[in-house]
Amino acid sequence: MTTMIPEDTIPTSQEPTPKQRRKQAKREARLMLKLERARLAVHKAQQKVAQAQSTLEESKARLRSREEALTKRQDQTSDSIEPPAEAQ
Repeated sequence: MTTMIPEDTIPTSQEPTPKQRRKQAKREARLMLKLERARLAVHKAQQKVAQAQSTLEESKARLRSREEALTKRQDQTSDSIEPPAEAQ
């Protein structure tokens, strides 16, 4: 024969106890803190990238200006070193 389980032993609702709710709230709070730290880390990394990009652009501009100055000097010196064509 089948045995019957009394109704009072079957949980009527699956609601968490106050202790379980506190634990869940603590877990969620920890996850939210981790998420906020990750967001801050991403923001800080983005700022570093922007600063590095700015420094790179400044360096490139300096390099271009120095290369242009060198090219001008080389053109000037090559013009003054060449002997005149009608010096015979």
